[in-house]
Amino acid sequence: MGADHHIEVYWNEQFIGRFLASMVPLNVKIPDRVIMKGTNNIKLVFSTAESASQQIKSQSLFAKKIYTGSAREIFLVGSPHIWVSDVKYTNKFNDALTNSDIKCTVNISSGKIDNLIKYQNSIDSIKQSNFTSLNAKIELTLKKKGTGETVAIANPKDIKIESDRTITENFYMNVSNFDLWSPDQPNLYELFVKISRNGNTLDEWKTNFAFRKFSTAKQNGANILLLNNNPFEIKAVSYIDDYNQVNQTLSAGRLEDDFNLIKTLGANVVRMKYNAPHPYFANLCDEKGMILFLDLPVYDAPASVINTNEIKVFMQNYAKQLMLNYDSHPSVFAYGVSDGVVEGTEASSKYFGLLTSVFKNQTEKLIYKIIPFGSSAVDVKNFDFIGLRNLKQKIDLKFVEEEFIRNKSLVGDKPLFMSYGALIQPKNHNGYADPLSIEFQAYTISNIYKIVAAQQGCGSIINTFND
Repeated sequence: MGADHHIEVYWNEQFIGRFLASMVPLNVKIPDRVIMKGTNNIKLVFSTAESASQQIKSQSLFAKKIYTGSAREIFLVGSPHIWVSDVKYTNKFNDALTNSDIKCTVNISSGKIDNLIKYQNSIDSIKQSNFTSLNAKIELTLKKKGTGETVAIANPKDIKIESDRTITENFYMNVSNFDLWSPDQPNLYELFVKISRNGNTLDEWKTNFAFRKFSTAKQNGANILLLNNNPFEIKAVSYIDDYNQVNQTLSAGRLEDDFNLIKTLGANVVRMKYNAPHPYFANLCDEKGMILFLDLPVYDAPASVINTNEIKVFMQNYAKQLMLNYDSHPSVFAYGVSDGVVEGTEASSKYFGLLTSVFKNQTEKLIYKIIPFGSSAVDVKNFDFIGLRNLKQKIDLKFVEEEFIRNKSLVGDKPLFMSYGALIQPKNHNGYADPLSIEFQAYTISNIYKIVAAQQGCGSIINTFND
C-alpha cells in the first residue's frame, strides 16, 4: 500500500488503527473478532501531512508533487492461524569471503488458534489437554535460486505459541563455497522457512538471500567503497517514480521498462528520491543486479524544522519502516539521512546523531548524507560515506573542482561522491551555448564526472532519471 502520510483503517466500522504510510509498504492485521461471515466493509481514511511534516515535504524548490489517496496496490491476504511474519538475516564473513556464518531472525505470529488446536488434537495420536497454546516445529533451508540445490539447513526448533502472539527465534547456519552477489553477477539464493506440526505444514515462507559485503577502505591514498572486498565506483541515477499520465501509480511493465533503461545507461546504483521503491522494483534490483540507496525524505530542509520533535519522531518511524520492509533485500546498500541540510548547527548535529543511531542500532548497511557546497565543517560521526551537491543553478566547473577538493579535506577518511545534474528544456537542441539545452546537460555531466574521477571521488549520482 502506498499513501502520502497516514492511513486510518476501519473494518465493519470498527477502528483498527492509524498507521504511518508515506509510500512505505504497510501490513495491517485485521483482528478475528471484527471479521463477520458474508460481506465485510473496509474503509480507509487517508490524511495528508500537516504543520512541520507538510513543510518538510514541500518547502524544497524541487519538491515532488503530493498526491492523496492510495498510489499503490492494496491486497487482502488470507493468513493461516500461525504464520511467518518476518525474516531478517546477517552474514559474518571470513577475510577471504569464502565462508559465512549466517544468523537468521524469524518472527512467528499467531491469530486465534483455538479452532486449530481443536483440529490438531483430533488428528494427533497424543492428545493435548491444554487448549491455550500449540506446539510446532520451525525449519530453515537455504537453496540456490534457479537450481533448487540445498546449500545449508539450520537445526530445527520446537516452539509453543499462544493466540495473538509474536515470538522471535534465531537460527544459525554456516556456508562455504558460495557465489557472491553483485550488479554484474546477481547470484541469488532462497531462504525457506516452514512451520509444521506432526508433518502437517501450517505455513511456508520464501525470500531472496544473497552473499555480499559492503564496506569502506583506504587504498592507494584514496578513500573508497568496497563491494565484496573489491573497489566499487558509484555510477548512479536518482529515480522518482512519478509520471504525468499515471502519477505514482506505476505498472509492473513501466517499472521493468525503467529498470532496463537505467541498466542500459550503465548505472549500477539507483538512488530512490522522495519515496521508498515499489516492492516489485526492489525485487527487480535483487534479481537483475542493481544496488539501491534509500533516502529519508529530508531535502534542503532548514535545521530549525528537522530538529522539531514532530520531524524527529516522524523520521525515526520512517527509518524503522524502511529497515523493516527493505533491509533484507540483497540490493540495498545504504540509507541516506538528508540532502542539502546546512552543516555546523546544533540542530543539525542533533538530528544527524539521532537518525544515524537509529540505523546503526538496527542494520549493518552503510549510512550517508549529501552536504551542500560552502560548508565550513562537516559532521562525519556515524556516517560511512558523504555526498556533495551544488545548490546553485549556475554551474562553474572550476568552482566545482575547488569545492570538491576542499570538502575532501573536511570529510577526512570518508569516501566522497558527487550528486549533480543540469536543468534543461525537453527537446532543446540549441547547442552547448544554451544552458537549457540537452547538449549543455551532457557537457556538464561529462565534465563533472571527470572532475570526481580525477580527484579520487567514490562516484557520481546523476539527477534525475525521471521527474
